[in-house]
Amino acid sequence: MLKANGFQDIEQDEDTLKEWSSRTMRKNAHENLLDSWADKLEYYDLANRFLHEYPFDKELHRVIWTYHSEGISYRNIAKLLRKAKVARLKKDTIWRIVSELKLTMKKMYLIK
Repeated sequence: MLKANGFQDIEQDEDTLKEWSSRTMRKNAHENLLDSWADKLEYYDLANRFLHEYPFDKELHRVIWTYHSEGISYRNIAKLLRKAKVARLKKDTIWRIVSELKLTMKKMYLIK
């Protein structure tokens, strides 16, 4: 019945997937991923514009956003801040700060 309705099993057998799970996740989670280089370029252009136009409340947030707008991962941002003795933050804290700033950026530029 499922097969007749278009269901495709991702498993070849009990122990083997037909394809790598990351490919399956990419296919099924487009709303959460930037799908193309053009999308990434557009996002980072906007992030850079936000960096120069938004009046950050905290210098630390501006520094974090600067690193983010250059495509640096949350984990590596945390390492850079620690190495420069600016702050000792975990990657989850960096993620939270960037996420809040992303929401602000979307509102500022009226992006859905």
